Amino acid sequence: MAYEDFDFATRLFADVGLERMVAWAEDFLKPLANRANLLAGLRSYFENDQNINVAAEALTIHHNPLRYRLTKVEELLSVNLKQPAAVSWVFLALTAIDLTRQPEALKQRSSRSWDELPVGEVGASRSVTDFGNRRTR
Repeated sequence: MAYEDFDFATRLFADVGLERMVAWAEDFLKPLANRANLLAGLRSYFENDQNINVAAEALTIHHNPLRYRLTKVEELLSVNLKQPAAVSWVFLALTAIDLTRQPEALKQRSSRSWDELPVGEVGASRSVTDFGNRRTR
């Protein structure tokens, strides 16, 4: 794949550097460290196109606990997930952590899909913005 074919987020990671992005992500997401339920809820929310009902179903929980988790994430990170900028920040931070599988930064993803890949291996057909396209049903 040529650089010109990268999507915006992939170009950002390539230009800024994954190491720098991970450092920023660790700092930004620090309030969520050791909060596996909040991270799992947040990841499911993005993996399911920000659809709370589908994300809750994927986690096998009722939608109300997921709403609570997302509200707690907003409080801890001082963001509003209804604002596009906040969604971008959180999504890019999670992506940086997930691409490098930094276990000391945050807990691993709760779902088994994609976790089977070795550190740094993304897969030829995937980009860093493919969260919404990874369904595990």
